[in-house]
Amino acid sequence: MKTFDETVQTLLAQVGYRENPYFVALHERRFDRDDFVETQIAFSHQVAFFNRAMLIAASRITLPEWRWPAVANVVDEHHNGATTLAHHYTIREFIRRVSGHPDIDIDARAAWPEVQQNVATMLGTADTGYNFGLAELAMVERMFADISDWIARGVVANDWLTEQQLIHYNLHAELDTRHAEELFVVLREDWRKGLDWCYYIEQGMWGGGWSFNAMWQGLWEARKRRVMREIYVSHTPL
Repeated sequence: MKTFDETVQTLLAQVGYRENPYFVALHERRFDRDDFVETQIAFSHQVAFFNRAMLIAASRITLPEWRWPAVANVVDEHHNGATTLAHHYTIREFIRRVSGHPDIDIDARAAWPEVQQNVATMLGTADTGYNFGLAELAMVERMFADISDWIARGVVANDWLTEQQLIHYNLHAELDTRHAEELFVVLREDWRKGLDWCYYIEQGMWGGGWSFNAMWQGLWEARKRRVMREIYVSHTPL
C-alpha cells in the first residue's frame, strides 16, 4: 500500500495540471491578454467561494487541534482580519492591474459554467465525512501553489506587469505551499485510521485535483467567450 505522500505525488502527476494548456500557453507567450483577463475574471468567482468551502470542511473536524489548520487557512484568506486585503479583493486588484483598466467592471461579467462546476464540487463535498472535502481542498491548495507561481511568472514574462506590480499570485505561490502542508498533516493522521479513511481521502484528493485542473482546461478552451449580465448578485446563491 502506498504512503499518504506517495499517493499525493501520484495524483499530482495523474491530474495533468502541469501540462494544462492554460499554463503552457501563458509560459510560451501565446495567450492573448484580453482573453487572459476574461478567464481571470471568471476564476475570481472560485476565489470568492474557496474560503466558504473551507469553513464548512473545518466544521466537520471534531478535535480543535486538528480543526485549527483549516480555520487558520480561512483566517489567512481574510488577511487576518484586514479584510480589505482578503483574497476576494486581491484577485480583483490583480485583474484591474493586469487588464490595464483600473475601472474594469468585473461584476458585469456572467459566471462561467467551468467555474460554477468547481465551486459546486467544493461546496457539495465540504460537509462529507472522513474529511473527504478537506482532502479535496488540500489538493487544490497544493496545486494552486504551483499554479500561482506559473501565473506570476507568466504575466511578468508577457510584460503585462512588473514584479513590483504583482499582487495575489505572488503571495499564493508561497502561502499555499504552507497551507497545503498544514492540511496534509491532518490528513496523514487520518490516513493511519484504516483502509476506509485511506480510500476516501485518496478519492477526495483525486476528485479535487481533477475538478480544479478541468476548470483551468475549460477556461483555456472558452477564453474567447464574452458574456455580460444586467444584474449584480452573487454568482452562486447560498
